[in-house]
Amino acid sequence: MLYRKILSIATVISVLFSGCVSAQTNDKVVELMNLVKVADGYVNKKLHEEFWAEVKKSVVLDKSGTELKEVEASLQDYVLMMSAFPLEGWRSAKLSLEQKRIVRTPELVRQTNILKAKRIPAMDSAITSTDKLLEAAATGKPLSHNGTTMYINDKAINQVLDGMDASLSRLKVLTNPVWSNEMQEQIIKSMDITVLSHERFSVSRVQDGPPIGYTASRNAGELQEQLATINFSDNYKADLDKAVQNGYQSAIEVLGLSTKPRSIVWNGLEGLTAVAPFAMQGKAYSMAIQVVKRQAEHSVLMTQVFVEGSPADASLALDNLLQRIKLN
Repeated sequence: MLYRKILSIATVISVLFSGCVSAQTNDKVVELMNLVKVADGYVNKKLHEEFWAEVKKSVVLDKSGTELKEVEASLQDYVLMMSAFPLEGWRSAKLSLEQKRIVRTPELVRQTNILKAKRIPAMDSAITSTDKLLEAAATGKPLSHNGTTMYINDKAINQVLDGMDASLSRLKVLTNPVWSNEMQEQIIKSMDITVLSHERFSVSRVQDGPPIGYTASRNAGELQEQLATINFSDNYKADLDKAVQNGYQSAIEVLGLSTKPRSIVWNGLEGLTAVAPFAMQGKAYSMAIQVVKRQAEHSVLMTQVFVEGSPADASLALDNLLQRIKLN
């Protein structure tokens, strides 16, 4: 992704943690942050505990705990610089594209001023890259970065924003020293649903259509949750029963399965569901899936979970996810 390597994580961490954390801890902290930050990253309670154990064990503690508090504050600065600033850059790019002139959100202006005050070379590079991004979005000229040349269009911007939004959500969970099981509400307009989750789903448009396809995914380590929808236009004649069957068949064939589904009715919607075990790299996993047709919306909604465990574990995980979904 275009913005993924604009800032040097190692540089930022070493500057923010200077004098507080050992070099060895720096490496481990950076490794865990990268694991959370990347597009397919995840955060769970186990990883959160490991992260804070690494931070705390090498902090030069005094009786007042001042150094640890400084590190906690530095982590919040890191989240702002590594995720919030790029996110505001792409939000500004969207506005610049729509208005055909360079537009900066008030938050981008504020973040830029903060970064300039830090006087870190990597930050100057990030600001310059953002300026080039906004110019490309406003003028329609191609953007060249790290050997790649591309046009900035609405589809590219939306995909980056969705990924960054989910990444920022995970980083905020990781860098909060107190783990919380509180759920947050996420409205996914493209899928006509609202879902509750510990951190946000990453949403992508995977088919331009017609029909138009979207996916939303959340990685929690030993549990992965996936949503998908196929939206048919009002004047596009589609056999939704066949679309449900095709969606189900495609999903299980990817895993080399041939499990027969059973018919269900969920929230008044007819569809198919199944649970099946499978093996990967010598480990036992299970998958549970539900595909339903939304007649009024001319769409199909697929809900799928993958767990490291038994079919019963997968079935419970799917039920849990379905209970957290509200149809809009």
